Amino acid sequence: MAEDFIRFDDIQQAKHDLIALGLPTELVIDFGPSFRPEYLERAAQNGADYTLGIDQVRAEFTEGIDFHRADFSRDEIVPWIVDYRAKYPGKCLGIMFDTLIHQYAPIKVMQNLLSVLDYVCIGCPVIRKESPNCTFLPAVPRKDQDSLFPHSWMPGERGFAEKSNYSWKNWLWGMPPNLLKTWIKRDNFDIVAEKTIKRPDSWDWWGCYAIRKPKK
Repeated sequence: MAEDFIRFDDIQQAKHDLIALGLPTELVIDFGPSFRPEYLERAAQNGADYTLGIDQVRAEFTEGIDFHRADFSRDEIVPWIVDYRAKYPGKCLGIMFDTLIHQYAPIKVMQNLLSVLDYVCIGCPVIRKESPNCTFLPAVPRKDQDSLFPHSWMPGERGFAEKSNYSWKNWLWGMPPNLLKTWIKRDNFDIVAEKTIKRPDSWDWWGCYAIRKPKK
């Protein structure tokens, strides 16, 4: 059991289960796939006609997976995806796993990306339900995290970061799952399925599969 917690096997299985709910479909877009390209690879094997990864760093993908090097947190990504989707007019599933907690403006990023999707799988580490607030925790040593934010999850000494040097690694948002649900529903999506994976610390992993509501 302890070994599973280290490898996060339970979380990985939850992610694959959520992706399976959106397949088959014509196009799958993974936002930030370079750390774990297997989401797109498995989607391609299980009913996705076309697959696209968008990230600032390219991973080694299997043949047939398209890649666009870009910062998907910028507004320019929306018209680019609209143009790309014109080549594939069918339904599009988006994957956003463990990306929102590392965004400067997670609400804005989610709103932009949801605007160009029909279905979505969203998930990330979340603070426990009894924590009602969204908290920004910059990269600080663990001993100081405990006083700033008692739900610290990232192990080890992280080191202080000057604001001018912040990158995606330094933006760390502690969000409760109910807040994520509110954001998703606000952008006209219905949550069809949820997964909560308990962790042996103060954080859990929460994810969902949601579909866009039909236009009235």
